[in-house]
Amino acid sequence: MSSKCRLTIPNELVLLYQETLKIKGLKMFGKHEKERSFEEIFFEHISLSEICAAKLMQLFANMDGIEGRIREIIDLEHAGDRLNREVYRTLDASFMTKIEKPDIQELIHQLDEILDGLHDAAYLVDIYGFTNIQKEAKDITAVIQEMVLILKEKIALMSSRKGLSLEQSQEGHAQLDVLETRADELWRNGVKRSYSDHGEKEFFARKEMLDSLEQATDRCLKAMSVVDSIVRKELH
Repeated sequence: MSSKCRLTIPNELVLLYQETLKIKGLKMFGKHEKERSFEEIFFEHISLSEICAAKLMQLFANMDGIEGRIREIIDLEHAGDRLNREVYRTLDASFMTKIEKPDIQELIHQLDEILDGLHDAAYLVDIYGFTNIQKEAKDITAVIQEMVLILKEKIALMSSRKGLSLEQSQEGHAQLDVLETRADELWRNGVKRSYSDHGEKEFFARKEMLDSLEQATDRCLKAMSVVDSIVRKELH
């Protein structure tokens, strides 16, 4: 499947942004890039992952006519790449930033890796021609959905006038730590079952799928660690 496509912003993302009007400090689409804060870009990026995880779950639930759904996920990944480039362009044009530049670079990198992991899982469905998805892959994707929602909530608070407190940040980190441990267990069980149920022929293909998803959960936790570091530095 060709990866070339015309970049579009899905309707689901616009709806997500409408919900954020309740949070002071967030802006809608249409602002010039120079008016956007880094927190706003982070929020948009994690919203892409929220949509992508939901679409991946839909794909896993129904393997008929998968090409269109995979195309939607590819579009979302390309939108994430655009945001990644926007961050670096804005950094290049900035003399001073409220958040330290290494933290900005690390957070957008981890957020991009979450989206890449979801995209890779969808792409593997097409590459290997899977006709069914094992339970552990679906369960890890459900864990990613939970982790992304927590990250989204904390990043939204970073963008609000009230801000994200250290207590809230630590709470989010603890929640993601528990979820990441659950994902590790699901990964181990899935790898074992990949071999016992499908044999050597499909083992490595299915393990690659599980690896992509498990790595996305690692990136969620790492992103939260960066958020936690940013909050701690703001207190000093």
